[in-house]
Amino acid sequence: MTIDPDRHYRTAQRLFDLDPQRDSEAARRLAKALQNANVVDPETLRATFTDQTVTVLGPVPGGAESVDPAKPVIAAGSAVQQALSAGIQPALIVTDLDGSKTAHTMFSRIGVTTAIHAHADNIHRFESLLPELEGPVFGTCQTPPPEDTPVPMHRFGGFTDGDRACFLAAHLGAQRLQLSGWNFEEPVRGGQEKATKLDLAQRLLEDIPIPISFIEPDEPEAKSLEDLDIGEGIGLEFEGR
Repeated sequence: MTIDPDRHYRTAQRLFDLDPQRDSEAARRLAKALQNANVVDPETLRATFTDQTVTVLGPVPGGAESVDPAKPVIAAGSAVQQALSAGIQPALIVTDLDGSKTAHTMFSRIGVTTAIHAHADNIHRFESLLPELEGPVFGTCQTPPPEDTPVPMHRFGGFTDGDRACFLAAHLGAQRLQLSGWNFEEPVRGGQEKATKLDLAQRLLEDIPIPISFIEPDEPEAKSLEDLDIGEGIGLEFEGR
């Protein structure tokens, strides 16, 4: 099946009354903000994901405890907190930067690539946090990537951090996806709007051309995101920084 990001965006636009002009402007602003960052081509990750079973970690407490760290892991959105607390170093973070600032900066410091997403409501976040991300980054957007930007923007399909992570993994050659820390029925936060976004994500995932399975989470060590320990003493190597 051919992935159609335009159809994904049109569907989201109808559901959430999105403004394409504002989203496009956000993409341009992110491209400008990336000029002084350590920008990489997403294709540099292809060797990591090709023919692999990739775990996409979501924010539900307990998901990180179920992850096999020997397999490539993508932390989607606020799941960076889960990964950091569990001592799991993801191969990639896919985010619009509404997760833990501490987790984002610490993972970036040790060289984890961050795919930063631009949309109309997060310009303030990426413009303020991006200068603190030392590691490799690239930009993604939900409208067609604008031309003539200082650095290229990318679009792989999907809408929320989680389903965008899945489409990105599939694009980079993953053989199978495992979803851990996902719950389409009960959002961790966000009320009815988040529930609608999760319903959309579930529908969009039907376009993924590779098998998807769910990992039953272990009993979480923390009962909520706020309970997670994201201190430095978790076993990650910071190489003298």
